[in-house]
Parts: sequence; structure tokens; C-alpha cells
Amino acid sequence: MDVEQRARNSVGLLISILVRYPELASLNFDPKEQSLKFTFLATKLLSEEEFRKLRDLTEASLDAYWNLGRRKPSDFSFTISSFAGVSVLEMTRDVASLSQEELALVIGLMKDTLGDRLVVDHNDGSPDEDLSMQEELIQEMLEDIKEDKLEKNLIAFREEGRVLVFNK
Repeated sequence: MDVEQRARNSVGLLISILVRYPELASLNFDPKEQSLKFTFLATKLLSEEEFRKLRDLTEASLDAYWNLGRRKPSDFSFTISSFAGVSVLEMTRDVASLSQEELALVIGLMKDTLGDRLVVDHNDGSPDEDLSMQEELIQEMLEDIKEDKLEKNLIAFREEGRVLVFNK
């Protein structure tokens, strides 16, 4: 696969993930670390205790998932910061061991735990058929990225109902 095709695939992956999961505020691909940073926003500042509980639940859930036959990640972190009254939750994962199912698990945990505090880009919704097709496409693109080491530092985020992707 040539460099241009790999770049299109990586941009397509970021767009597909953000379109499928409106709970994600942004997504950053780091080529040096071969990792993705997923950013969630909460409309209320989380206390240290609330964040600790969310982090512990996320880590315990992912440990259980990884122990079900998936290999352990070489890169995983979950952090919080705040900006202008908003909590910014960031999860970093290596792409080599990341799967679409794991991503769906994390999104579900964020939705269940944060509820209406989680910032979601509400759209008109997609039929269930489209969702499963998007999930299959995401998994295929993840597999492609695992095989082809990408060299571009990309960031994708939402702005006014659109997904924008930039080379950093």
C-alpha cells in the first residue's frame, strides 16, 4: 500500500470513529508512539473521587476484556484535566492491540457513568444497520493501520456538526 493510500485510510479511520461515536470530542493519532488519544468532555467538573471511580471502573472493565483472550496493550493511560468548567477525559491506547469492541466498551462506560454530563454531538441518528456496517469498517481500518505504520500526526475533532481532520 502506498503512502497516499495509508494516509487516506488513517484519515478515514478517524472520521469513521468520530461519526460512529458522537460521544468522542476528538481523536489524535501519534505516529511516533503508534497510539490514539480519545478525548471525552463532561459538562461538569468531576471531583477527584468521581474521576478515580470512573478510572478504576474503566481499568477493571478493560482488564476483564483483555483477559478474555485479547492481548494486553503496550500503551494505556486515562487522565483528566479541566478547562473553563469542563472536564476533559483522555484515554490513550496503542493501535496494535486496539479493537472496535474495546472502543465500544469504553464508550458505553462513559455514557453509563457520566450520563447527561457527557457531551454528545446529537445527530439525527443512523439506523442500526448503518451502525453495524460502520463498526465493521472501523475494525477493518484498525487492522490496516496495525499492518501499515503511519507517519502522519493527525487530529480529528467536531466543529458545528462536522468532523475535521488536520495533520499536526
